[in-house]
Amino acid sequence: MMRKSKKGYIPYLILLGSCMLAAPVVVTWFSRKSVETCMEVFVTGIISFAILIVEYLLHREQNRNCMGQKMDIRLFLVAFSILTLLVSAYPLMRPLAWPFLFLALLLSFLTDQRLAIASYAVLVIQPCMMAHCDVNYVFLFLVSGLVVQLLFGNLDDSYRIGIPTFLSACVFLVLSVADIFLFNDVALNIESFLLPLVNVFVNLVLMIVVLHIYSRSFLHRFRDRYLTVNDTEFVLLAEAREQDPDTYYKAIHTSYLAERLAAFFQLDRDSTKSASYYWRLSEKRLQRQQEESAGIPELLAEYDFPEEAVQLLEELVSEKRPVTREATAVYMSDCVIGLLTDLFEKDNKVRLDYTEFFRRLFEEKYREGAFNQCDFSIRQICEMRELFIKEALYYDFLRRE
Repeated sequence: MMRKSKKGYIPYLILLGSCMLAAPVVVTWFSRKSVETCMEVFVTGIISFAILIVEYLLHREQNRNCMGQKMDIRLFLVAFSILTLLVSAYPLMRPLAWPFLFLALLLSFLTDQRLAIASYAVLVIQPCMMAHCDVNYVFLFLVSGLVVQLLFGNLDDSYRIGIPTFLSACVFLVLSVADIFLFNDVALNIESFLLPLVNVFVNLVLMIVVLHIYSRSFLHRFRDRYLTVNDTEFVLLAEAREQDPDTYYKAIHTSYLAERLAAFFQLDRDSTKSASYYWRLSEKRLQRQQEESAGIPELLAEYDFPEEAVQLLEELVSEKRPVTREATAVYMSDCVIGLLTDLFEKDNKVRLDYTEFFRRLFEEKYREGAFNQCDFSIRQICEMRELFIKEALYYDFLRRE
């Protein structure tokens, strides 16, 4: 399965390499540049392609964008190939007219921050080498693009884009005007501001288009379905509340902790919440339908669950250790709620040292190998434990009179 999966990426890598190596050289040659310039562009393309290959190998399995959503790495490879062709035409215009801000934003939505920064730097360097631009232009586009990626790197489900968009435009405009005065030695007049203002306007329009497409195609694609299935009055949850109140209330408490982890680690909050609600409920429904050999997709097919939620539930229902960060967050939240509920049922007045309790719990999970395959780092697992400790006041809700 893994070999077949890896082979599936080869055509995309060939496409990327062809665009990065061939297109810039062809454009440079037909622009009547010298052979030395063509060789410089070709060598730069090889180095850039090698950098992206290394980053690709590190991110092809877990590729998350600035909002923590999983993105298909193949989509990034195709998009970057197209963007490479686009920026190859930039040398036909004056450098201050090159629209780069929307490219930085687009890359942030397609992959994680490190790969987005590396790929954006490659896009900036390529046309600058082709046009023999001064280093001040490289500085201008790199800094303004990195500002965009950093500002939009903290987006969450609220999707507040007004301030990041405004600040991105201001930074680019200030740097562009400063570049004109410091390196081009021109007088202060209206014409000096015209080209940077037009570039900012074009970038703003393209950024709004990118934000709209991303919102419609990815962010809110399943939002309506999640609002339905995560509603406590949804038919499955309402049924569980009547027929199995213990499992239902454990799921509600598990969902609270898992959501806290999802917010802290920038996970997919909607699918995490769904998995918290329906993991144990789905297991019990599967046990009742065992003779029919039903699985999670068949069990939830009639309710039109989002695909990501179904995949996460399949991972949790299987007897394997959790791998994805969302599954690990739900798994640990479920363990915490289950253990504390059992303790409080035995002695409702018991007082716990939660620091010691979670130290022992996580040590036990380490010994069991629960974290051996998960995508959380050791530092993040320690942060998870500290987050559980900080929720000490919430655990009193688990005590029943």
